[in-house]
Amino acid sequence: MISCGLLLAGAKLDTYYDNPYFQLKLSLLLLVGVHALVFHRSVYGNAAELDRAAAIPGIAKTAACLSLVLWIGILSAGRWIAYYERPGQFGPPPAASAQPAKTVPAPR
Repeated sequence: MISCGLLLAGAKLDTYYDNPYFQLKLSLLLLVGVHALVFHRSVYGNAAELDRAAAIPGIAKTAACLSLVLWIGILSAGRWIAYYERPGQFGPPPAASAQPAKTVPAPR
């Protein structure tokens, strides 16, 4: 996943660097890394204790919900990267011609 992502991003980095959805996706990926570091010891490191617990602890529920929100955000931001158009990317609309349009006679 990382190697494909780097290759895809590197191929069009000149068009992605100022894309707000690309920046959002990278920020969310960074937050997923922080999420993994924070919850690794408290939740994921105690899986055996979670299995024996009568009810799922609130910290485990929080970690699960936060993980879902982050990954859905990454997926959504990645999808929206293709739909962003830079202001002025396609130039101004062509100016209307000063000459009147030619009329074509109707067929008989």
